[in-house]
Amino acid sequence: MNNYENLKAILGTCLALATFLGLSYLYFPQNTMIGFAILIAMPMAIFYFIRSLDRPFLLVVLVPVGSLLGYWGQLASDAAIPISLYQVFLFAGTVSVLGHHLVHQKLQIRVTNLELEFLLLFAWIGFSLIYTPNYDDALIKTFRFFIHVFMVYLVINSIQTLTEIKLTFYLLVAVGIILSATSIWEGLLRPESVIFNYVLAEKQLSFRTTGVGSQEDPNVFASQFIMPLTFVAAFVMAKGQKTSMRLIGSGIFVILFVAIVPTFSRSVWVALVISIGLLTVLFKQYRLILGLFLAGVLALIFVPNIQTLLFSIIRRLGDIFAGSQDQSSNIRIMLGIGGLKMFADSWMLGVGFRGFPEVFKNYYTAVETQGVIEAHNVIYMVLAELGLIGFLILAWIYIKLILLAFKCFYQSSTVSEQACAGGILGSLLAYLIFYQFYPGSFVSNNMWMIIGLLISFQQYLKRRNLTEAA
Repeated sequence: MNNYENLKAILGTCLALATFLGLSYLYFPQNTMIGFAILIAMPMAIFYFIRSLDRPFLLVVLVPVGSLLGYWGQLASDAAIPISLYQVFLFAGTVSVLGHHLVHQKLQIRVTNLELEFLLLFAWIGFSLIYTPNYDDALIKTFRFFIHVFMVYLVINSIQTLTEIKLTFYLLVAVGIILSATSIWEGLLRPESVIFNYVLAEKQLSFRTTGVGSQEDPNVFASQFIMPLTFVAAFVMAKGQKTSMRLIGSGIFVILFVAIVPTFSRSVWVALVISIGLLTVLFKQYRLILGLFLAGVLALIFVPNIQTLLFSIIRRLGDIFAGSQDQSSNIRIMLGIGGLKMFADSWMLGVGFRGFPEVFKNYYTAVETQGVIEAHNVIYMVLAELGLIGFLILAWIYIKLILLAFKCFYQSSTVSEQACAGGILGSLLAYLIFYQFYPGSFVSNNMWMIIGLLISFQQYLKRRNLTEAA
């Protein structure tokens, strides 16, 4: 199967999926939608699965699509264990990879070169389960963490060529545009939202869109745009890129960026500003950023709606330090102090994996933190739960990944390689920054997906270097 056939299959599936979701979301109740989905999608799914046995990439590439769709793609949200498109695609991708090896009677498993670090981390988490006060949740989160590490191996054993990595990012951008349309309509263009924004602006408050479907957290929804945005930014800034491609990419970047503005997610804004700012320095594209800045100034002058939105954003960022409009900043400070106190009291072993929410109650009451007891920073969370030893193991993994991402970036030469390397580096850094303000890094689909793409890209560069040296 050549690359053109791969592209047709992926684009066809993406179009069918987008069309179905859009129509069913508008016209059918949820129960009818599920039955209709099974009826329509089954023949196409069977055909697609048979094709994927020859090339597992065709199914595995849909895993990040399911992840980005988030709760919009839930198939059984009312069940005891909700089933999402991400889970369906992950299971199907696993079966496809195993089936591929059985059909072709070969078993060649690519590894990450992080096996020792992963083994140590899992061993330490397993040891902490002995004394954690939150055993049930810790066991579930450990299993989910294992699934995400498994996904890394699934990615590196199925997404292997530069074309496949590019197509993965193109598909993520396409999904990002679909999500953008929903966010822009809900947060900026819908008449009710426009009126509500003006009313709240008068009261120095901000209306936050939460996303689509059952997704209720604007921070999570905004974080879904990190991979598409950083890739498009790198695509535009890549050295040697055609002017026409820069213009198209800039337009897509604006659409994606506007979609996260009404979420008022400070953590995502900070993560993207730092990561894309770093890419600007690495690519040395200062004039391009200056041009975008001037365009933004002109839009600010001539479009009143943007002025209102900008003032809301400034107040939202300023409230990080003032804490006058909401208590989230003050609560984050209390969570941080509580985490450091836990570390001081059990600095070597920690309180046990997922023990933070339980032990935190010894330092602050639920009334003081308005019921928020989850750590909002991966550093003090790991220090508190896994102690100094667990922190050093995880820090070493992250340091190796960051150094690997920079190495891949500097080894990239063609426009496509630069775009992929920049997108991977920017996404990795953005997610690492984002999870300094938000819980859930251990079980983040997107975080571990970008780690898988990083290792896949590094292995591609290694094969390319060997070919050129031969």
